[in-house]
Amino acid sequence: MPKRSKSAMVPVEIVPLDRNEQVAEFQRMIARAIEEQVNEALSGRGAILQPFFGSKHVSDEIKRRQTVPEQQKFVHYFETWGCMRCDTKLARHDSCGMCGTCHSLIVGRLREGVRKHSVPDPSQPTFMDGVRLARAALAPPITALAQASPTSVKRAYRTQNDAAREAGIHPKTLSLWICSGKVQRPTKRISGKGMWEDEDIERLRTFILQKKPVLRTYPGFRTHTEAAQEAGITRNTLYLWVRSGKVQRPETQISPTKWLWSDEDINRLKGFILEKKLAPPAKPSYRNQKQAAKEAGIGEGTLSIWISSGKFERPAKRLSAARWEWTDEDVERLKAFKAAHPWQGRDSR
Repeated sequence: MPKRSKSAMVPVEIVPLDRNEQVAEFQRMIARAIEEQVNEALSGRGAILQPFFGSKHVSDEIKRRQTVPEQQKFVHYFETWGCMRCDTKLARHDSCGMCGTCHSLIVGRLREGVRKHSVPDPSQPTFMDGVRLARAALAPPITALAQASPTSVKRAYRTQNDAAREAGIHPKTLSLWICSGKVQRPTKRISGKGMWEDEDIERLRTFILQKKPVLRTYPGFRTHTEAAQEAGITRNTLYLWVRSGKVQRPETQISPTKWLWSDEDINRLKGFILEKKLAPPAKPSYRNQKQAAKEAGIGEGTLSIWISSGKFERPAKRLSAARWEWTDEDVERLKAFKAAHPWQGRDSR
């Protein structure tokens, strides 16, 4: 067995550093790290490029050790040869011998490369980790409270836009109804905004049905706007077709100016639209002078010279002081004149 020492045990006491000493030690550690980075940067092959995209502390330390010409080397380079990347001298020097556009581009690419190849450290706590910990800590009491009060029912709230879409109307329409007092505002308010409950939406739907009693009296019918939407056209287009007689009015009339569209009416409207799309474009009954010259195969200037010199007679119908209406007979007469006088195009120029 080893011999026991007869000397008395000396107690050891660890005295922690105070806050000022901790701050001083931390600053010395930072100074040593900066010193190592500066020595490494100034001892390599790229020492002449330093400071080049470095941190502020390292760049300040490197500039402190350089002479004035070395500190201004990028400015002199830009004045002599232009931007280090695009060789332009028209822009202003930004940093590292580059213009503002090229410097921003290089900085963005470097940050993208660092972000792409950086592997997150799972051991380092993040803000989201704290959020998850807080939620995990609050989950049991929240569950216990929910179980303790089974009669409490979670109420679903919707914004005004969501309530309008759920009721089948436009959000602006709902806003106008609320401002005019036709629809009551929701009683529940969160952050000054009205939140719509199920009862509020049911009340809104009841108001919409009361506003359209005709649809309840005539089920299966559509209004003018709904018929136009189902046929794939605009409401104004359908109005014009009905007024011009191209489309027959519906048979069900509820007022002197309102009709309801049945399935047969909408099918007839769709058939008219299909015939209109498949039918060839109608040839115009009259043309202007430019269209007539193009159809006859001559230039508009040539036709103007023929008319002004009296070689060709003007059309009979006149639209304005300087415009004439060219009918089919006038165009055929122009074609016959061109065929009978093929030299007129060359002589008139």
